Amino acid sequence: MEVDERPQDAARREVLEETGLTVGIGEIVTVLGGPEFRVTYRNGDKIAYVTTVYRATVVGGAARPDGDEVSAIDWFPIDALTDVALNTFATELFGAIGWL
Repeated sequence: MEVDERPQDAARREVLEETGLTVGIGEIVTVLGGPEFRVTYRNGDKIAYVTTVYRATVVGGAARPDGDEVSAIDWFPIDALTDVALNTFATELFGAIGWL
């Protein structure tokens, strides 16, 4: 989030920057944090996320990964997520919201 940015505005901005998609933000699904949300980036930086998960709907834009934080974009039915190679963060997040 940027200084003085509202969380839902940050969510919309981040989605647009990283995917090229414009989203409408709905209700908060959950807020997650804890040791399972620690991440070490390729450059060695270590962080611990507190993540607010919103229900969102794509309302515009064209899907294109930014090549930095997002390398590919695809759509999967929830029941197919067990067949997708997910990183640890995505696995923990989807598990926490009951998708895995």
